[in-house]
Amino acid sequence: MGSLYIPRYKSVILRVEGNMVQVIQNGMLLMELPWEQAKVLSRAIRAQAGRAEQNEKILKVVSDQAVLIRQGFPVALTNRPDVFKEAGNEAAHDRELRRSMPGSIPSGVVFGNPAVMAMRAARRTIGAKGIPSGEFVAGLGGNGRK
Repeated sequence: MGSLYIPRYKSVILRVEGNMVQVIQNGMLLMELPWEQAKVLSRAIRAQAGRAEQNEKILKVVSDQAVLIRQGFPVALTNRPDVFKEAGNEAAHDRELRRSMPGSIPSGVVFGNPAVMAMRAARRTIGAKGIPSGEFVAGLGGNGRK
């Protein structure tokens, strides 16, 4: 039998009876679940706890992301666009951050991630005969042609 102390309540006890998992609070049976459903519930509780932890620490993530943006590192600490936008605003407009990082990106620079565009190279033959630059040749057949 496992016991879990939750400050708001006196105690929560998790007990196994056969193939059932019981949750008992203050001596009262709150729920009784088959083990399969208890596993699903535990995964859902872990996911929600992770989201709650992320919400609690979001201000720290914003400030850390702002420092990375200010230094020019193209690394994202979060996949939430609203948080990334707020970090960009803090990196661009936070006076204390700008003053504490004197050698970083100048104030007039536009923040964001640049787009990468693939362009075809000029056609000229280099290296192997008949293979122009800018082309990828894979799996050459028996006669050596594309």
